[in-house]
Amino acid sequence: MKIYVWKRKVLEILSIVLGITLSLFLVSISDIFFIDAKIPMELIFLISFLCGTFILNAIGMAFEKDSRVGGLLIASISVPLLIFFSSKGSINMEGFAAGLVIGCLIDLYAILRNRFDALASLSRIFITAFFIILLSYISYGFAIRFRYLTQADWYKFIITVILVITLYIILKRVVRGVKASDVFVFGPSKSGKTYFLLALYNYVVNILKGYAEEIVISPHGFEKEREMEIGSMIGQTLRGEDVRRTYPGEIGLYILKGKKRNVTPVDVTIIDYSGGMIQRMNKKSYEEAIRKIQKTLEIGADKIGLIGSLEFLKFLKENHLDKYGLIVDELTIAYLYRKLKDSGKIILLVDGEKIANWERGVGELAELFGHYQRIISMFGSDKKYAIVVTKTDMIEGNLTERMKEQEIEEIERKVYDRLYNEIPTFKALVHKGGETASLEFYTVSARAIPNDRRINEWGVDRIEGFIF
Repeated sequence: MKIYVWKRKVLEILSIVLGITLSLFLVSISDIFFIDAKIPMELIFLISFLCGTFILNAIGMAFEKDSRVGGLLIASISVPLLIFFSSKGSINMEGFAAGLVIGCLIDLYAILRNRFDALASLSRIFITAFFIILLSYISYGFAIRFRYLTQADWYKFIITVILVITLYIILKRVVRGVKASDVFVFGPSKSGKTYFLLALYNYVVNILKGYAEEIVISPHGFEKEREMEIGSMIGQTLRGEDVRRTYPGEIGLYILKGKKRNVTPVDVTIIDYSGGMIQRMNKKSYEEAIRKIQKTLEIGADKIGLIGSLEFLKFLKENHLDKYGLIVDELTIAYLYRKLKDSGKIILLVDGEKIANWERGVGELAELFGHYQRIISMFGSDKKYAIVVTKTDMIEGNLTERMKEQEIEEIERKVYDRLYNEIPTFKALVHKGGETASLEFYTVSARAIPNDRRINEWGVDRIEGFIF
């Protein structure tokens, strides 16, 4: 379920209404400062070019729900200005056409690569340029007519400048995009990462016709490495066997690859590891880890820049496996931090067993939610976050009898309300989530049937909307 849905919708509607109102008001009161006869052609070309890019950028943003409001606001502000400039003869068709072409190319990149964060970043740059030029345009008209201005014109000029700055602030705040191509699943030890991986893998392969890439390193030998591969773990569950826990010193990097609408790529990354690293998730620990890895392996910036990828672990495994034990903790910290930093969507796992055993688990949950709030503060608000409670079968029992959408939502609401009402750090986390691009809450289970060790996912399909 989404949190703060009504609040976001109200703010979005208000932003659009305010944008249109201020834009029309700006045009109506500042007419005296808009002149066409003496404006340099270079300035007109730039205005025309930016108007063209705005229209196409607004269309491109409509393809991603997290960017849609920003696109609507760009359109609501730029269209009245475009019509006004056209009526004054201040639109250069060559510049406008060039803007349409560039905007179209940017849209294609964003859609095909699922990089609406890049679209939003470029849009913010264009917005800044446009409003600087718009202020220059108005100021130029003001300067030319300076000797003939009345006191009322001075007031109009001041109000116009304030309106332009206000519109700029609104657009910069509302226009945002999420790096939807990269999703990272993060959770402490025993939070259910392994079984969540297998449940999500089943869904990606069977429903989305995707696949997985992986690399595993274990200091305990080849056989232990093989046991951590997805194929081996799936085989174990099909035989009715438990998948073993991750041993100290082991690390597995799994990337599930699917496509949204069979076009736009999405990678879901899960790092399986052993040991409590969540307390060390900070920039200082990351930088220290990078320095130690670089010094121990004696590698340059080109190789260390691959941290976070399958390629670096393959390089390490093929060339420096003898030094792996010296840097395993640093490697885990570096990979976790880099993926948290680079991913546009982050899934934060919560161990449902601790909720089921409330008296013993509530203290650890409170501490975990405090860490999650710190992580959201650290890695910024231009990301989407989902809090996902695993092992819901331990809370509710046999879940296969409760598969209807309404029943799943009731369970989510029940678990959410208990956490919100009884754990202050969870409530604070939700409040902090109100500043992000989005905060959502889900309950899932990989083994929904009691005493059945096979993968029977429950609730995983609901996360598809968040991930894909």
